[in-house]
Amino acid sequence: MRAIMRTIVAPLILVAFFAVASAGCYRQSIGAPVPPPHPPEFTKWNHQILWGIIGVDTNIDANAICHGPPERVSVYVGPAGLLLGIITAGIYVPTTTSVWCH
Repeated sequence: MRAIMRTIVAPLILVAFFAVASAGCYRQSIGAPVPPPHPPEFTKWNHQILWGIIGVDTNIDANAICHGPPERVSVYVGPAGLLLGIITAGIYVPTTTSVWCH
């Protein structure tokens, strides 16, 4: 019975831990409560290291992109970013920024 615990249950607990730990705050949005029906005017992959604490080239001027205030700005971790974050234990977690204009 202990062998089953070590080979099956322990890895499942580890996977569940990473799934729960990676689920928090991976989407931040400002603006319209739901994404507009049209595709975003701007989308960019951002490089984040050390669990998202340090951003590398993450400055985006949404006002300049939209020539005025944007309708919505959303920053999120997609499936590929989540997978990379799990593989690297959070050392590298890329995010995606999308900007919708009026």
